[in-house]
This record gives sequence, structure tokens and C-alpha cells, in this order.
Amino acid sequence: MKVHHVGIVVKDIEKACLLYRGLGYVQVDSIIEDNVQHNRLLFLKNGELLVELIEPINSSSPVYNPRNLGYHHICYEVEDLDKAIFFL
Repeated sequence: MKVHHVGIVVKDIEKACLLYRGLGYVQVDSIIEDNVQHNRLLFLKNGELLVELIEPINSSSPVYNPRNLGYHHICYEVEDLDKAIFFL
């Protein structure tokens, strides 16, 4: 397995983007509005490290909790998802 990205929940995606850009990250694409999960998403990259910023739009978001900002998940790339799930 290879790490694809690390997901981080933030209160304000624009402010967080400025912080990460100050740390040497570059914005990969524009902000994505995910109306299914009720989140705004933004990918930033620094060398090989890809970070996904996740801003909950409202309380319907599965990551909505003002007290739980910060690290959320690690996303892995696998060649065979069924095989990877079997070994978990």
C-alpha cells in the first residue's frame, strides 16, 4: 500500500490554505464543493506529501464537530481493493 493523502478537518478552508501555503504547500486544484457529504475540499501538495483540507459546510457533514478539528484520515492507494479489505 502507498499513502495517497492525509485528510485534515479545518474550520475555514481559505485560512487553512494560507497557513499551508506559508509552509511551502501548493494548491493542486480549486476548492471542491461536495454536496453529498456536505464538505468543501481542497488538495495541497508539498513534495510527495498530499494533504486534503476538509471544511464541513453544515451539521449534516459526517465530520462536523467544532471540537474535533485536525487530523481525520490517511488515504491509501492499493492495487486490489478486495484483496486489501480481506487482509484487514
